Amino acid sequence: MEIKQLVLAQTIEEAYEAVKERRATILGGCTWLRMTTKSLDYGVDLSALGLSYIKESGQEIEIGASTTLRSLEVDGLLAKHYGPLFSRTLGHIVGVQLRNLSTLGGSLAGRYGFSDVSTLFLALGAELDLYPEGPLSIEAYMAATDHGPHLIRAVRIPARQVQASYQTVRITHLDFPILSVAAAYTGGLWRIAVGARPGRAQLAAAAMQILGGTKKPEGAAIAEAARQAAAELSFGKDIRADEEYRKNVCPVLVRRAIEEASR
Repeated sequence: MEIKQLVLAQTIEEAYEAVKERRATILGGCTWLRMTTKSLDYGVDLSALGLSYIKESGQEIEIGASTTLRSLEVDGLLAKHYGPLFSRTLGHIVGVQLRNLSTLGGSLAGRYGFSDVSTLFLALGAELDLYPEGPLSIEAYMAATDHGPHLIRAVRIPARQVQASYQTVRITHLDFPILSVAAAYTGGLWRIAVGARPGRAQLAAAAMQILGGTKKPEGAAIAEAARQAAAELSFGKDIRADEEYRKNVCPVLVRRAIEEASR
């Protein structure tokens, strides 16, 4: 990869203007970008913007967009509120070296179908702080077809005890997921996200309605919600699995995620 001109942005406004006016490429962890043979006229380095942090603010935890996945994996504040959820979810991603480089903002901005990060944060009901637009729910961001210029400044998740579980099936421990499911009981409601379909993560809205606001749903309701999730979502084929396999695996992972989260 060749970068002809590098801009070390001093403000979020400067970074945005470079993207908007010069069509510059944002440089975060560069874990995937550096593997390409692209030649970039402009690259924007965000490292001077102070966007690497995890802090509690009232009823929310705010995470800067430049925070690495490794920082999320081992952070004590997240462990306090979410137990082993983050370490178990992110510990599957390739290796410690890559997780020390990959950033939260980059993982979400790409809307990657294989992203464990997108699936988890979708289930948690995250809110993205975009520049210049402002706050936007992660489900709206994931569903958007408009990829106009913007920057993710921070991500906010609930700062209360949340019951959640992440389930996935992979060929090997560190491989991309064949299918991933996250279920969370937060704010008095259930959220079920299914990713690696292989499309981008999506909420199983009808399945969530079956569970309603019951913190500990009965087995029959869990089973019905699991079946509904597989029925309402679409699945596809890639090098890891076909549509039928994913559709059959989906209710199993959804059931396991709800059962674990409701204990």
